[in-house]
Amino acid sequence: MTRSGKVAAQSLFLAGGLDLTGPITAQGLPVPPDAEAVSMAACLKDMATLYPQMSQDNLSATCADQWKKTVAAGPIADAVLAVVPAAADESLSLDAARKRLPQVRWDAPPQGDVLASGSMGMVRTNLEGGVAALTRLNFAWQDVGGDPRYDVAGAMTPRGASVRPLG
Repeated sequence: MTRSGKVAAQSLFLAGGLDLTGPITAQGLPVPPDAEAVSMAACLKDMATLYPQMSQDNLSATCADQWKKTVAAGPIADAVLAVVPAAADESLSLDAARKRLPQVRWDAPPQGDVLASGSMGMVRTNLEGGVAALTRLNFAWQDVGGDPRYDVAGAMTPRGASVRPLG
């Protein structure tokens, strides 16, 4: 629990809003070798603009922490990208999604009112929709107190993908 007595929870709901700049291979989208340097430079620039009163040391520490969250979210980003259909009109079946997500330990039977549920470490995964055509992929996690541990949107960027709000 946080100091206010609340549990910090996060969820990534994917039903659209994913922009890709390159084709996805079986290995996902590669992360360039300079991804950390590029991310740190962008973060330092953004943080210095937002918080001009912060010292360089504090800016660097904040951005280094953000990079750790980006790296920690890498497996989630890879899983999301693994289930992106090859074409806009392609439907992804339950069986195909489960095959594309070997890193998920699937529950038998699923927990709750979903087609499939499972976990990747501390991250819960749900697949929803129809058996022939999934409509929803959800990753959820919760932490007790502190900042969120994952930056999924940040993990998408070095993979050539970006997340945008729906609506």
